[in-house]
Amino acid sequence: MHKALVKAIKEKYCFRPYSKNYSKVFAEEKNSLLNALKSIQKKKVFHIGSTSVPGLGGKRVIDIIALVPKGMFSTAWEFVENAGYKYDSTLGERSLFLKYEMVKGKPRLVHLHLTHLKKELTKALAFRNYLHSHKKTREEYEAIKQRASRCCGGNGLKYKAAKLKFVEETLKKALREYAGKE
Repeated sequence: MHKALVKAIKEKYCFRPYSKNYSKVFAEEKNSLLNALKSIQKKKVFHIGSTSVPGLGGKRVIDIIALVPKGMFSTAWEFVENAGYKYDSTLGERSLFLKYEMVKGKPRLVHLHLTHLKKELTKALAFRNYLHSHKKTREEYEAIKQRASRCCGGNGLKYKAAKLKFVEETLKKALREYAGKE
């Protein structure tokens, strides 16, 4: 494995400022995913997570959520694995896939959240959109992420735990605001 990629994975939970390059990287990954899932009708692919919110720093991991029909879920699973994603774990109602690779001499870290449940897509988009439209909340979340990255020592579980209360409270507000806006 390339040294820069190993370093990027090792430093995955280090806080990084927002980069305007994130939207370009997402667009490339989205095109790749849509190509991998081309035989599946009614699929949806969205950019989520900190890299989808301009001005919000974070882990520099491109988070993507893909919604596929329930009857096509196992087929989609196979397609994304064939596209270079590796299954990692199940997070509630989402299956998490990772793709860590070198692209144009730079490390690229991508997390794909695959689901067949519209409510999972709604939660992800509501949270993202809430952070887009509430600057104070976005700034508070960024400060929490900075503290979490300093105290977690590279431990993903500690990092997530340090953000959990804020995420849960913000998600409740986001879902109330997002209701009916789909």
